[in-house]
Order: sequence, then C-alpha cells, then structure tokens
Amino acid sequence: SLDLDSGAYRLLTIKDSSNCIKMLDSTLLIHTEPVSLTYDTMTYYCNSNFASLPIHLKGKSSWVIQLEHDGVITNVVKSNKEDSLHIQSGISRIVSIQDGNNCIVQIKDSILLNSFKQLSANVFTGMFDCNTNQKAIDLHAAGNMPLLVYGHSGAQQFTGTYVQFPQQYLLSPGTFAIDSIVDAKLCRLQNIYSAQVINDTIDVSDLFQDKFTLKTSQLSTQRYYWYLNDVLYRETAGPYVDIDRSGLYDLGIYNTNNCFLKTKKLKVDLGKMLLFPNPADDKLTVMMQFDPGESVQYFLADLTGKKILSGSLQNGKNLILLPEMPKGVYILQLMTNLNNVNYPPQRILKN
Repeated sequence: SLDLDSGAYRLLTIKDSSNCIKMLDSTLLIHTEPVSLTYDTMTYYCNSNFASLPIHLKGKSSWVIQLEHDGVITNVVKSNKEDSLHIQSGISRIVSIQDGNNCIVQIKDSILLNSFKQLSANVFTGMFDCNTNQKAIDLHAAGNMPLLVYGHSGAQQFTGTYVQFPQQYLLSPGTFAIDSIVDAKLCRLQNIYSAQVINDTIDVSDLFQDKFTLKTSQLSTQRYYWYLNDVLYRETAGPYVDIDRSGLYDLGIYNTNNCFLKTKKLKVDLGKMLLFPNPADDKLTVMMQFDPGESVQYFLADLTGKKILSGSLQNGKNLILLPEMPKGVYILQLMTNLNNVNYPPQRILKN
C-alpha cells in the first residue's frame, strides 16, 4: 500500500525484481481532506423562531450532520461546503458530522443557544365600566425584550417600554390605537389594535310629551323602560308610551356599552279630571287623578235628567262606550266619596 497525501498523482511505471518495467501512464486524484465543521454568528428572522447558522464544511461531499434539540436527534444532509443550518429556539448542539468517505467526527462543545423569540401580540378586551366610563384592554405580547409599544389615545401619542406582559390600558371615550411594537432585535409589528369607544348619554331633551303620549328621540335601542315616580311604569319596544296619569316620568335605556342610562324627570300634569274627545262619537275617554282613598261614580244623562249610562271610574285612563243615542247635548256627572272634592257637571256633545 501507498500512503498518499491529498492531491493529483500520475503513475508512470512499475518495475519488478527481474527489472521488468511496465509503463502505466495512469492518474489518481486523492481526496483525503480532514472532516470538519465551523460556523459563524447566527442570523435571526423576524417572522420565524428559527435562526440561520452559516456553516463551513470540509471533507468529501456529501455530509450528514447530526443535530440534537430537546433530546431529539435529527440528521441534516448538506451537499455544499458553504451552507447554513436552521436552529430552533432554545438550546441545540451539533453531535457529529460524516462525510462522503464515511469518515465520522464527533463534535464537542458545540452548544448553540437561540434565544430569539418571534414577535407576536394579541389584545383581549373587557367590558365597558359604566361607573368609570372606561373600557379595559389587555395587551399580550412576546418577543425579544424589552418591547417598545407605540400608540395614541385621541390626539395624544404614547410610548411604553415593557419586559413583562400582559399590560392593561384603560380606554376613555374617544379613539384609541396601539400602532406598533418594536422588540430588542428591531423586529416590528404594526396596526395591532384600534377602537372607537362611545359613551352614549341621554337627557331630558330626549323625552317630551305629545298629548297623552310620551316620546323619545332615542332610536339606538330595542327596549324602552318608562318610569313613573321612580317605579317602572311600562316597557315598550318602540320609542313612545301612552300615559294615563300625572306624575314624574323618566326613561331608561341600555346604550351601546350596555350601560343603563336614565333621562331627567319630566313632570306631566293631566289635571284632576280630563275627558276627550268632545264632541264624541261612540266612545269617551276620561282621565282621572284620584286623591288617596278616593272612589268615583259617573252618571250620563240627557237634558231632561233621564239616566242613560252609569258606572265606576278608576284612577287613570277610563274608556266609556256610548250606546246608541240621538245627537245632542248630554250631561256627565261625577260623584266622589270625598267631601272636600267636587266635580262640576260636564256637557258632552254627541255627534
């Protein structure tokens, strides 16, 4: 056998012990470059947790590189002397390298630390606080600390530097946005979150009386809660309610932030007694405002005093259906059980 260094050889002749000479004229290419692997500094990419490790290989192509990460060994095949390895986040090491001559070299002290973390962010929103008129949001973010957070609240810009998350922001009515986040490796996320916080309000101008109906201009709700003297009077699906008694009325609604808002109180005075329409056709409405303990009877008679109709009235709205009777003038008399109350006779014109 011959021990030859790497290089190109040309075998010219061979001579035996009898001095016989044979011309060979053959060439040999000996490739015995020692197997080795060296690497440079990792390169990080903002859109991935993997790092790129430039490597330089020696030996005969191709190479099988054993990588270990979290106790799991992976074989990576490379064909070029100048190449790179993708290193996962955390701690990895190069175990060995084998070239095309099946020469294997164990690699020592090849600990690779990829501490890079892909920049990410999420925002979780809470309920609107009806007492403070604020809405809380929690910003969850991960990346290469510290993280710089840029945003604006209304026309006011803000910046924060954080190493721990989540971070909470309290949003007041108006515009709010987290515009971007930049980490220590200058990776950037943009347009993280934006919101328009609305604080609906209602006031007494949104409640008005139209004859025997209360109305509101609020149309941004599906349910209307009407109160009379601080007690729930009626609940309606439309922005109006019929009224049949005097008192202090107000309206409550749930706004877009699910806060229950009420108007100021509106005083409605229908008087002690009110009747309509007059002239009447086939029915007569009588609105009554009783005193405590009061009861009232009614009597309808013609001008000769002949009784046509009678009955009891209740506190509030009463509907009296008129029987078939000639057109003309009739007298409605109300009788109360209270000595200090007197109702004058009412002239009713029948159409």
